[in-house]
Amino acid sequence: MTIYENSRTIIGGLSGEWAVRTTRGGAVWQLSWLPDGSFTGEQARAGVELAEIAAEPRTLADPNAWDQADRHAVLLNITVPQALSILLHRTNLRRSS
Repeated sequence: MTIYENSRTIIGGLSGEWAVRTTRGGAVWQLSWLPDGSFTGEQARAGVELAEIAAEPRTLADPNAWDQADRHAVLLNITVPQALSILLHRTNLRRSS
């Protein structure tokens, strides 16, 4: 899993999903795949990491990946199935456009 991070953005290398600070130096982040939410930096990183896990289907056969995905989802106040549904839908939209 490759994640590119600086003080304003977090970008998943495989998924292409991202998080960005909503204001310069602010504490509120927005996730590309959960655009209606406001998140902490920890939640933003968890959201991008969760997207990276979902983007690599082979990792989903690994119980450790499921545990990690669950921990990230809990931080975002969603379930892993909800996250996978949203991310799969976004992937399908990108492929069809």
